[in-house]
Amino acid sequence: MFAYSFLAMTSYNILKPITRSRFITSFGAHNLPWVMLAAGLLIGVLMHQYTHAIRRLPRRAVVPVTLGGIVVLQVVFWALLQTGSEAASAGLYLFGQILGILLISQFWTLANDIYDARQAKRVFGFIGGGASLGGALGAGLTKYLVDEVGSINLLLVSAASLAFCTGIVVLILRQHEVSGQALLEEERGVGGAEALRMLASSPHLRVIALVIGMAAAGATIVEQQVNMVAEATGASEDAITAFLANITMYLSLAGFVVQVGLTSRIHRSLGLAFALLLLPLTLGSSAAIVLLTGAVWAPQVARVLDSTLRYTVDKTTREILFLPLPAELKYRAKPFIDVTMDRFSKAIAAIVLLVLVQPWGLDLDWRELSYASLALTGIWIASTLVARREYLASFRHSIGARMIAPEAIRADVADAATIETLVEELSNPDEPAVLYAITMLEALDKRNLITPLLLQHESPLVRTRALVALASTRSRIARRWTPVIERMTQDADVGVRAAALRALAVLAHEDASVLMRRHLDDAEPRVAVAAATALANSGDEADAEAAEAALRRLMADVRDAAVAGRIECAAALAHIHNPQFRSLLVPLLYEHDTRVVQDANRTLTVLACVAAGLGWSLLPESVRALGHEGVRYANVRDGDELPRFDLSALWRARSRPTLADLFADMLEP
Repeated sequence: MFAYSFLAMTSYNILKPITRSRFITSFGAHNLPWVMLAAGLLIGVLMHQYTHAIRRLPRRAVVPVTLGGIVVLQVVFWALLQTGSEAASAGLYLFGQILGILLISQFWTLANDIYDARQAKRVFGFIGGGASLGGALGAGLTKYLVDEVGSINLLLVSAASLAFCTGIVVLILRQHEVSGQALLEEERGVGGAEALRMLASSPHLRVIALVIGMAAAGATIVEQQVNMVAEATGASEDAITAFLANITMYLSLAGFVVQVGLTSRIHRSLGLAFALLLLPLTLGSSAAIVLLTGAVWAPQVARVLDSTLRYTVDKTTREILFLPLPAELKYRAKPFIDVTMDRFSKAIAAIVLLVLVQPWGLDLDWRELSYASLALTGIWIASTLVARREYLASFRHSIGARMIAPEAIRADVADAATIETLVEELSNPDEPAVLYAITMLEALDKRNLITPLLLQHESPLVRTRALVALASTRSRIARRWTPVIERMTQDADVGVRAAALRALAVLAHEDASVLMRRHLDDAEPRVAVAAATALANSGDEADAEAAEAALRRLMADVRDAAVAGRIECAAALAHIHNPQFRSLLVPLLYEHDTRVVQDANRTLTVLACVAAGLGWSLLPESVRALGHEGVRYANVRDGDELPRFDLSALWRARSRPTLADLFADMLEP
């Protein structure tokens, strides 16, 4: 896949400068907005027709056939340009616009079809680096070969690179089993009317759409300015090709450096606001330099920085902005905002550029076009400040409502504001809120920020999660808390005790299984049961057998003096997920000491016995909600004939309404 991305972008970046230089030579840079406008209107239609056409192909043939078709079209354009056809120059520019979208979308859909989520996190950064390096190579070849072979003949070099890439794809498809479904799926989204309704109902979506629109408009203005600079040099077509290829080569190399070394650091260290302001400040700074000095290099630097930051820092920033949205809304609205708003904004920018640069309009030159850049910069900066404020408000609301699925987020979207909000949530008195914040910090790979002070939390679940997080960091601070963790091996909750023993093993760099086995014979039943619980859930058969033997030994001791051990065993079985231990619940049903029976929840015990094949039972229909694995639920025929029992609700009188009081209002007096 690295070779695929490398060769595909090599081919594209050979072609891209040629499409611009050919159009500028034939029609002039001031007419480029016409083609930009046409591209914005036609690309969506053409991509829809393409998707409809490839449905007739075998799934595994979609990418090779598409790449082969592109190779053929490049050869056709080479032949047409030999005739001096100006229409072919316009068609080549439009073809280049479509090719950029097609190559990128097909590559990533195939990559998503081959790699699962775990593999993707490991290899996608490496693969993305291949695309940047391939782009640099393609632009470099164009820059240094154009004087030797000419702009038009470089189309054949691009076609050869893509033909080789097609062969690589065939080999990939032979080596990997792919469903091909991702290759045929259109972007999931919504219709225009529904999208507008969503934008009208969500201020956060409107802000995201505005920021994306500003970025697209800014990129369009910068590209137009660079093309006008190239034309103003009065150079030949080949010289313009070399000029544009030089810019493309530097932006590819800069993109590689920023993607690999700076993107995550910018979000972690400088925060969302800085990341959002990078692009508009770059645009505004270059415009000011042009107006003050008339420097030709300023638009070129702006073009390099714009493309570099837009596909690295800004792309990740967009993912952060979408983070607070509910998953369903995000996946429905994101394709529309990412794609349609981008195209729409470029089309609007093209119309504005026509008014600014055409002789029948304001007829601005490339320097005077910087006034438009400054105006856009002001609007863009205001939009980013609103976006940051709206993001923080939406994120805090999403945290409170638990709307963000931790498993759906990526570690590289961890900006400072997001992390700060989650750390604040750790002090929430509500147990579910703290557990949710811990899960989110773990998903963002920020376990080191989960404070050890949570070891003193009143909730056993929070204490358990804090122990797991503290042990996973293995930091110097974690080792300072060793005395506290040792005391937690005597905690009232068996889950906390088991987590404490595991944490001690990790911090001592000792095998957890060895440590747990050593504690199975501990004179203190709490410690022995905690060790057995940890071993039972370890997944190792030998550990499970040792744990079962220890629990049976404690349960077999029916002396009154040993009741504490039996109580601990009864409580521990609720924390063990290994089905091998279900049969241990049976003796608890006949335990003469009521304290043991109280700790062994009777309903869960009965369900576990049924799951173990020890019989059947009549239980209230509400137990369906427990979803116990291995149990089949069935309604009793003629259930109305069963005896009915009156139930009463008891609650404590309070001075202000609570959930219990609201529930009481629903009951009959």
